[in-house]
Formats: sequence, C-alpha cells, structure tokens
Amino acid sequence: MERDNDPHEEFIIASHCIARCIDVFCKVKQLINVGLALQQRDAVENGDITEDEDLRASRDKRLSKISPKIQDRYKRNYARLLQLAPSLKPLLADPRKTSELNAIMKKMDAAISATRSDDTSRLKSQIGHYATLDCRSPIMPAIYDGTGSRTHMGINHPILAQFLCPVRELKAFSEDADKAQKKLQNGKIRMTASALPAFLWPGDLPGKDYDDNNMFEGMFEGHLLERTMRHIFTSPSSAYGGETRATRTCNAVLHDMTTVEAAHIAYGCLQVRFGISAKNSWSEVDGDFNYRDFYNNIIDLIDDSPDPDWKDELLRSWNM
Repeated sequence: MERDNDPHEEFIIASHCIARCIDVFCKVKQLINVGLALQQRDAVENGDITEDEDLRASRDKRLSKISPKIQDRYKRNYARLLQLAPSLKPLLADPRKTSELNAIMKKMDAAISATRSDDTSRLKSQIGHYATLDCRSPIMPAIYDGTGSRTHMGINHPILAQFLCPVRELKAFSEDADKAQKKLQNGKIRMTASALPAFLWPGDLPGKDYDDNNMFEGMFEGHLLERTMRHIFTSPSSAYGGETRATRTCNAVLHDMTTVEAAHIAYGCLQVRFGISAKNSWSEVDGDFNYRDFYNNIIDLIDDSPDPDWKDELLRSWNM
C-alpha cells in the first residue's frame, strides 16, 4: 500500500532549511509572534491601518524589550519563513485555525532540533578524520578509541584542546602545552562564546599564524570548518574538496542555496565546536561556553564586519 504523504511535509522541509540556513535556535511561535507584531507596527506607522491605542501601547512595550538590530533579524527571518512555508499565511489569517497552527509550530520546532541532531550524528564518525590536515598522518592519541565515548576528546585531548583554545591564548601551548591544557581544563583559560576558538583559522595546528593585529586574516579558513561545511551542505564524499559521489540530492540543493551566507558558516562553526568537544550529549551550555551566543556572535561578526571588503572576500571565497 502506498504511504500517504505527511500533510505537514512543507513545514518539515522548511524546518530543515531554517536549522541550517537561517537560525538553528529558532522557536517558530516566537518568530511568528514577533514578526506579526513588527508587521502590524509598520502598517500602522505607514498609515495602512488604524489601531486601538491600548493595543499599540501593549505591542510597543513588548517590542521595546528587543533591540532594533534583533528586530531587523526577526523581520528578515519571518519573511524567509513565509517564503519557505507559504501555507502558513492562511493559517495565520484564520483564528479558527489556531489549534492546527499551534500543532504545526510545535512540529517545526521539533524538526529544527532534529536537523541539528541528525547532522551532529552523521558527523560523529568523520569529524576526527577531518581534524587531521594530512589524512595520511592521523592525530595521536587516536580520536576514535573504540569506546563510543567522547570524554577523551575536547580539552581532554592534547591536540583537540588546541583546536578549542581561544586563539588569543594559543601561544600558551607553544610555551608549555601540558600546562596550557590544564589551564583549559581548570578554567584558568576561559572558553566563552566571544573568545573565538583556534579552529576558525588555518594551519596544521589551527591558528598557529594568528596575528592579533589582524584578526580577520585567515578567519573562517580552517580546514576542519571547511570540511565540515562540505560534509553538511554538499556531501561527505566532497569533504576533502573532490567532486561529490553522493547518490541523493545534497542539502545545498534541497535548501535552494545559491550562495553561502553568515548563518551557514555559523552553523558549521557550531557543529565543529560540539563535534570535537568532550560532551556525549548536546547542551546549549558547556561550562562558560554558550552555543547560542557563539552562533549569533559568528553571524554578527560577519554581517556587521567593520571591514566590508573582508566580508565580501570571505563570502566570495566560500562561494567559489
């Protein structure tokens, strides 16, 4: 018997794209509520509609808690949500469909989370290989020890610890590697969302040529990030730069990606950071490190770069 199509397939497909291309931490109900409020405010300000003063005051009070910059992000993401899932529009316009809309939003939230989790699981058996610049010379001690546990990875691994080390603290490893690793483990070298990890930069040991006077030089050019991005968006077989041998449609095509944008890079950074960490299960917070803040910091760093030429060159290089 032929299986019936999921009536919510459009929304599930949209959720996969939201996770990888728009906002992996998106909560669809919140996005819709804020998006509608901003849309309503703009319509009132443009004179397109009139509104009760009490309603306006209530809405403006809620929006005042959101910075103008984040409001702009909500606007963009809400517009993209409706492009990806146009069937939401009639549901939003019909109060009788509230129950159905709530069910769809919950389903979309679950699909966004599952997309991140699925990508993490598929990377698990490969990311240790991707970390080695020359695959003929694997990292030692071995990243895959046969136990299935990850507790020996991350800052508990002498090489991966250097990948995760804030790049500005990396020189400590050249002075005394064991001592530097212990400082990561005991928190004397703090790993926070704003302390960018060395793996973002190139090098057989990432970040070894980092210049604090020119931090943008080489940023987001690390080999582990590049291979992970290819794994996720084109195929595992293309991770090392060759032509893909995948037999199914890649995520870049499924998501209609014509260019690499800041959110794609931020998603790759998030997957790398968790993928080489010592954590066996996902959590938004890992000690002093917050993945949501890290993800948003990467997007802001690219989109709001004080050097527009660097931003253009970065995105151009990813889109070659």
